[in-house]
Amino acid sequence: MYKKVNQLIGLSLLIFGTIQLSAQNTNEKVKESILKVEFCDNSNICSVEDVSLLQEVIGKLPSPKTNPEFEGGVEALRKYFAINSLTDEKAKDLFFRVTIAFVVNCEGKAGNFQIISRGKGDLETFANQVLEIVNNMPQNWIPAQRKGKAVDCYQVLSFSIKEGKLDNVSYK
Repeated sequence: MYKKVNQLIGLSLLIFGTIQLSAQNTNEKVKESILKVEFCDNSNICSVEDVSLLQEVIGKLPSPKTNPEFEGGVEALRKYFAINSLTDEKAKDLFFRVTIAFVVNCEGKAGNFQIISRGKGDLETFANQVLEIVNNMPQNWIPAQRKGKAVDCYQVLSFSIKEGKLDNVSYK
């Protein structure tokens, strides 16, 4: 009897460990595939204002006069995310938020995406799925301006995910 119970426990732990390892490998693959952008001027990097989660990751940087903006505004960006929802069935039963930081360089190229909201387990997995969608968004950004010059700037995208759909998309 004890031998069978121990075998079942061992099998359960093996399956659970395999599932966790699979999710971890998927999350690592997403992070490895993140689009990288080069800074135009490492001595003149800015950040959008008042995002405490971003400041925890990159520290305090000066603010630009104008923030990076998606060409066509937030409505054009929302159209992209409206047709790119999460495919995992479990996500369709949840409501959660994801915040992603990234760089828009002086040429308007976006990249170096990273999740700055906090989540564990399934929420972390779903956040990585959102990160993958963000990584593939159109590169139509207008760079930040400071002292009359285009500058590299950290920007933040915030999402509410409801029934698997990326809803309530916003940026600073």
